[in-house]
Formats: sequence, C-alpha cells, structure tokens
Amino acid sequence: MDVWERDANPEAKVEQFVKEMGAKMEYSVAMDTKDQFMAKNWMQAAQQDGIPTAFLIHNGVIAWIGHPMGSLDEMVGQAEAGTIDIAAIKHAEEVQRKIMDSVDNYVKAAMSDSPAKATELAAEIESLDITDAEMLNRLSWFLLTSQRIKNRDIGFATRLAKKAVDLTDSKDSPILDTYARALHDAGDLAAAIEIQRKATSISPDDTDLAKTLDTYTAEFEEAAKAPTE
Repeated sequence: MDVWERDANPEAKVEQFVKEMGAKMEYSVAMDTKDQFMAKNWMQAAQQDGIPTAFLIHNGVIAWIGHPMGSLDEMVGQAEAGTIDIAAIKHAEEVQRKIMDSVDNYVKAAMSDSPAKATELAAEIESLDITDAEMLNRLSWFLLTSQRIKNRDIGFATRLAKKAVDLTDSKDSPILDTYARALHDAGDLAAAIEIQRKATSISPDDTDLAKTLDTYTAEFEEAAKAPTE
C-alpha cells in the first residue's frame, strides 16, 4: 500500500517506481485514497511514521507492527503454527515505547543545559536493560561525536558501547569501533587500540577502521615520548 504521495501525478510516479523495482517487487501495489484513508487510519493511528511498515493481522486483530525486514517472517510463522502470543508482543511494544521515550528525553537533556536531568535519565536508561545492540551503539556514537551534545557523558557512552559489544560477542566491527572511540575519549589509549585492532581484524578491508587504528597508535606513541615529571 503506497501512502503519503505528494507528487502532482502520484499514479505515474508509483507505476514508474514499481517498474524500476522489477523482480524485487513482484506483488500487487495499491495506492491510498486522496483523503489518505490508509495513512490516517492505519499509519497515524498506530503512531507509525516509517516506510516500509508491515501490519500482521491475525484473527481480525493487529498482532504485530514493524519493519518487514525485522521479525515479520518469525511472527507469520508463529501465526501459522498457532503459537503467536499477542499479549507478549503488546508488552514488548510497550517496553520499546518506554525505552524510546527515555532515550529521546535523554538526548534532549544532553543537548541542553540540563546536566542533572541528563544524569537522571542516563540512570533510567541503564535500568531498562536494553538488549538492542544497534540502538545502544547508535546512542553511544551520537553521544561521543555529535556537536549538539552539551553534556557529554563519556562514562555513560562507554557503558552503552561495552554492553553492545557484549551483546554481539565482540564480533561486530562497527560496534567495536564505537567502543574503541569511547575508550579513546576516556583517555585509555592502550585499551582503545586493542579494541580497534579487533574491529580491523573482523573487517580488514574497511579503510576507515584502519585509519582510526593508525590515529590511535600515533597518539599513543606520541604520548609515550612526552617527558614525565
């Protein structure tokens, strides 16, 4: 179902898009009505603003909503087997909404002059025991690198990155890269180099990871040359 088209000739635009997709889109594509019935009564009603979004309907009830590349196949399999637990899904969605609200509120506090509020919200986020490694990694990287952050809590960012590393068994190079950056910014160059080496060993063709390792190594060697009092 195509929604939110704003082109002067939406039908032609959608037809051309489907044609260009070819074998990747071998299914029927419908278009929303001019008064945006589907957008208003499905997407907005479900508080969804991302495209694509899939709705799984089971026995006349919306059992699951999410990205088609997410858990859709798993949910369909459970529906077919009669093992789908809608109550558990709804609970997980509520937990996810609480996590997102806490993260959004923390980011706002970190970008403002509210260090006490940011500290309070950081503790709240850690108490939620987030197990989404990608979310932890994105938040940590944002806290470490965004110029909009006024209250940069390196310790919090490091803990988020470390948890993401643990959740992925130290096998995800971008997540290791984030953890190395956190250690670097915390002043632990030796540990940062060790973690960055792991990242480059996993993705040896990634030149950005290699350049970062070279930078950390050069900083470490330069620091070693500095006279000590």
